[in-house]
Amino acid sequence: MGGRAHFTEKLRRSREFTPNGSAATLTLALALTQILAATGCVDEPTAPTPPDVSDVTNAYRNPSGVLTSATVARVQPVLNEILAVIRKVDNFDDISENVREAQKEIDSLNGTHGPSEFPIEILLEGSAVLTAPCAGWSDDDPTPGEFNLTMGFNHDGLLPTIWGDLLKCHLGGAEDSVGLHGSLILTMTGGTGYDSDHVGALTYIFEGNVSAPQVDGMRLDFDFQIPEPGGLLVRLPLLSTASDSPESADAGDSGNLIYFQTIDDTLGFIGDNGTFTCNFEERSCVNSDVENNSAIVW
Repeated sequence: MGGRAHFTEKLRRSREFTPNGSAATLTLALALTQILAATGCVDEPTAPTPPDVSDVTNAYRNPSGVLTSATVARVQPVLNEILAVIRKVDNFDDISENVREAQKEIDSLNGTHGPSEFPIEILLEGSAVLTAPCAGWSDDDPTPGEFNLTMGFNHDGLLPTIWGDLLKCHLGGAEDSVGLHGSLILTMTGGTGYDSDHVGALTYIFEGNVSAPQVDGMRLDFDFQIPEPGGLLVRLPLLSTASDSPESADAGDSGNLIYFQTIDDTLGFIGDNGTFTCNFEERSCVNSDVENNSAIVW
């Protein structure tokens, strides 16, 4: 290599840090590539393959459901359940903060180290498992649960999709207590990094049980997206029960609708037939893409 020494070493190490005052552990399974004096060509290891969530993220860009009086009436009950959970967990902000801190920890390992006369450039690629307690229903919650998230990374930072489990995870505090037990996927679309000023759209996908204190859990699979620069989108599949099938669905009663809430609290739905702003107290929606369009009521 013309005087350039390089070697690759597989490592496993744990780092502890305290985002939001809670102890978290970042277990790194990585390959450390050290290139002395200058960068050179090395065979980079392969990061773990994340789950494919393209169908979900594509649905946010191209909702295929048709908004009618029947479909909006159909999705509103499950929408109310999903919104109640999202508000209680505060858009998973506590978990997202742990992810941002994990990226900072990983970023701190990359880069040029050592004296200026003999610098060592360290490039990392591999995977990490972030384990941390959930926020709990109170400051002294004896069983707050925990979450374990797997993240792939390279010398540019975390890869866009992070996945893992929420294990009897208590969130929401004393007033909005909710428990989640299931899988969670977090994926970034169009951003430059989880700890950057430009994170793009963040999509959260949860599959599992939702419970509350002294209340048995119920199955609730849902996903939502935080677009840039803000607001909320919720995907609502129209075929959502075990008895539903494309063969039995009515015309237009398939695909996905997207519920939206803007940063100025405009509410509505996006479907294949347009964007509708809605007044939920009056139970009516108007297609804002069409002039003089009659309202959909339910």
